[in-house]
Amino acid sequence: MRTSTAKKSMSLVDLAYQHLYRQIADHKIKPGSKLIISRLAADFGTSTIPIREALSRLLLTRFVTFEPNRGYHVAQPPTLEQIEQLFQARLVLESGAIDIGHKFLTNETSDKLEKINFNLSATNVGTNFEEMKDFTTLDQEFHTILIELSNNAYICDSYTRLAYHHQTYRNNFGRGIPDKAQIVREHNQIISALRSGSPTEARAALVAHITGGFDRLTRPLASGQHDLVKGL
Repeated sequence: MRTSTAKKSMSLVDLAYQHLYRQIADHKIKPGSKLIISRLAADFGTSTIPIREALSRLLLTRFVTFEPNRGYHVAQPPTLEQIEQLFQARLVLESGAIDIGHKFLTNETSDKLEKINFNLSATNVGTNFEEMKDFTTLDQEFHTILIELSNNAYICDSYTRLAYHHQTYRNNFGRGIPDKAQIVREHNQIISALRSGSPTEARAALVAHITGGFDRLTRPLASGQHDLVKGL
C-alpha cells in the first residue's frame, strides 16, 4: 500500500513538474508571477503536496525563486551579465573535466557521444517548449557525459547546479535553435579530438564551442564585444 501510494505520488509530482515547467518555459506564466500553491493545486486537480514538491524541483532549474514570507515566484530570465557568468562557469567545469578525465575515455563513451550527436542532428526544432525539448535534452546529455569523464562527484554536482540548459532555453524562447547545424559540427570536432587522444585539441575544441555558443546566444541580446575567455 505504501509503495503504491509512493509511486502514485511520484507520478503526480512528475506530471505537476512537467506541467509547470512547460507553462513557465512558454511564458504562459509570466516572469515575476507569484505562484500560489493552493490555486495551482486546484487548477491541476490534486492536493498541494505534489505542487510543493514540483516547485522544489523547479528551484533547481532556477525557473522559480523562493523567499520566506513571500513564497514562490517565477524567476526572471537571466541577464546578459548572468549569462556571461554562466558560460564562464561552464568553461571552467567542462574544460577541467576534460583535463582530468580524457584518460578515462573509452570507445564506448565516444560511440555514445556520436550517437547522441547524430540524434541531435536529426531533431526537428521549433520555437516553443515542445518543439525544443528533444534537442535540449540531447544537448544536455552530451555535455553531461563530458563532465562525467572527470569521475569527480563535486564537479558533476556543480555542473548540475548551474542549470545551464534550463537557463539558456529561456533566452532561446521564440527563436528556436538557429545555430543547430553549427552546434552539431562543433560537437563532432570535440569527439574527433577526444578520439585522437589529444586533450589539448579536445580542450581547444570545447572552448571554441562554448565561446561560440555564448556569442551566438547573446548577439540578439546586446551589442558590443565580449571576451568570455579573458583570464581563463
